[in-house]
Amino acid sequence: MRTVQITLEEELVQAVDRAASRLALTRSAFARDALRAGLLQRYLGVCAQAQHLFPLPEPIPHTPAQRTGRRHLDA
Repeated sequence: MRTVQITLEEELVQAVDRAASRLALTRSAFARDALRAGLLQRYLGVCAQAQHLFPLPEPIPHTPAQRTGRRHLDA
């Protein structure tokens, strides 16, 4: 891990401290979780926008049953 210094509004620090305390987390652990969640949310939002603008093609079938749409039944 690496130590970083950030500047936050006093009200935000107090809110983080209250939330972290309720969850039995340190301020740093809470901040790590929140940053990960924010990055994931941003990433998923970007992916959703990209999927809407540039839809992925249908997967290529790999087996004869997938290519014909028929199910293979063993006797």
